[in-house]
Amino acid sequence: MMATLEQRLAKLEAVAMARRGKPEDPNLTAAHRFMDALEEALPDDEYEFEQLEFSRRLIYQPWKKSHMDKLRDLAGRIEAGDLSDEDRLLLDGLPQDAILGMTPAEFITTMISGLDKLY
Repeated sequence: MMATLEQRLAKLEAVAMARRGKPEDPNLTAAHRFMDALEEALPDDEYEFEQLEFSRRLIYQPWKKSHMDKLRDLAGRIEAGDLSDEDRLLLDGLPQDAILGMTPAEFITTMISGLDKLY
């Protein structure tokens, strides 16, 4: 007897879950959601490029900032206690899941501190 489409899909899903091993860590899921929201809130500025014959070259513009530059600036303002109303709105708009028991501001400063230690 041929399995129904639903049965075959359920079997494929069960195989995929078994290959993944353990279920996803809720902290990891919360961190991914948080980082996605941060990247959307603080996107890279659009850079300009010069078209060359066989490639493109970035035109350096010192007033343009990457997502990480903006994140470092925010972390600096958090640590200095110099948050603007815009910063507060941004932090309030981020997912408020307890990421390892930290607030969004604590998570941002801890993450940037960890990155600075790595590099």
